[in-house]
Amino acid sequence: MDGLRVRAAYGQAERHPAELLTAFPQPCPQGGCLPDEKPSTPQRHTEVEGGVDAELWGGWLELSLTAYARHTEGVLALVNGPNFSQIPRSGRVGNRGGEARVRVGAPPAAGLQWELVATGAVNRNRLEELEGGPIILGITGQFAREGFPVGGFYVRRITGFADRNGDGVIGNAGCTTSDTSACEVQVSDDPEFAGSPDPTRMLGLRGRIRLGWVELSALLDHQGGVHRANVTDRFRCHSPVQACRASYDPSASLEEQARLVAFAVPGYLQVEDASFTRVREAAVTLSVPGRWARLLGGRGAELTIAGRNLATWTPYTGLDPETNYQGANSLVFAEFFTQPLPRTVTTRLDVRF
Repeated sequence: MDGLRVRAAYGQAERHPAELLTAFPQPCPQGGCLPDEKPSTPQRHTEVEGGVDAELWGGWLELSLTAYARHTEGVLALVNGPNFSQIPRSGRVGNRGGEARVRVGAPPAAGLQWELVATGAVNRNRLEELEGGPIILGITGQFAREGFPVGGFYVRRITGFADRNGDGVIGNAGCTTSDTSACEVQVSDDPEFAGSPDPTRMLGLRGRIRLGWVELSALLDHQGGVHRANVTDRFRCHSPVQACRASYDPSASLEEQARLVAFAVPGYLQVEDASFTRVREAAVTLSVPGRWARLLGGRGAELTIAGRNLATWTPYTGLDPETNYQGANSLVFAEFFTQPLPRTVTTRLDVRF
C-alpha cells in the first residue's frame, strides 16, 4: 500500500422557507395567502459522511469508498387551501447511500498509458414525515407519501391479461369501469407503488488506452431502479385518434394490446421501468506526425473523432428513458413526445503552435 487516507465530514445548512416562496411565488387569486399560513421554521439540511481512499502497488490500483446520510427537515409542499390560498405543509426527507470508485491502470510514469475506471453509487430516498395526508404532485401518478421516495409513482397497474375468447385479440369489453373482473385485462383494485422516479443505483465504466500515436476511450453509463410515466403512449393510444400500433395492427403483441385496453380503466397509468445502459461516449484520437503539423504552421496536432449516445439498452418502450417533458422539474418525471437525447458525432483538430 502506497497511501491511505480516511475522511469524515459533518455539516449543517439552513434556508428560511420565505426565500423559497419569494423565489417561486404561488398565486392566491381570490382570498389571498393568509398571514398565519406563512411558514416560520427554516429548512435544515444535515449531512454526515465518511470514506477511505487507498493507493496500492505503485499507483496501479486506486480505491475510494464513501458512505453518507443526509436529512432535510422543514421541506415544504404547497397545497390548495380555502379561498384558493396556498397552505405550506412541512416534512422531512432522508437520503442515504454510498459511492465507490476503482481505478486500475498504469501510473503516470509508465510508458504504455492505459486505465480502466469503474464508479458506482446507490441511494435510498424516503419521505420520512409529512404533515397531513399524501399529496398528489400532478397528473403523472406521483405522490408525496410517507415511507416512499419523494415523487414516487402510485397507480393502478396491470396484474394480468389473457385472450379468454381465443380470438387472438385482447378486447375491451367490460373494461371501462373500475371493476375489471369481466375484462380480458386485470388491473389492481387500488393504486400500488410503481417505482422511484430517481435512479437508486448508478454505474459507470470508463476506459482509455494509448498505443503509439492512437488513443482510444469510451464511457459506459448505467442507471437502474428508475421509472417513467409513458404519457406519449397514453396520448397516442387513448386519444380519439388512437394512433398506436396496438389500435390497428392485429399482429401487435398481446402485451401491447393489454396496455391499450387498460387505458380505458380509471386510475390506470403506464409507468415503466426506465433503467438503461448507454454508450455515453466513445472517441479515437490520432496524433498527427510532426511534419504534417508543420504544414499547418504548428509544432504538433491531434485529430479526434468522438461520438455521444451511440447506443442504448433499456426495457422502456417510450422514446427515451432519460428525458423528462418537464425539463429540470424534480417532482414530475414523464415522457410526453419529449425529444430524445441526440446521437452526435464530432470531429476536432487541435494544433499546437
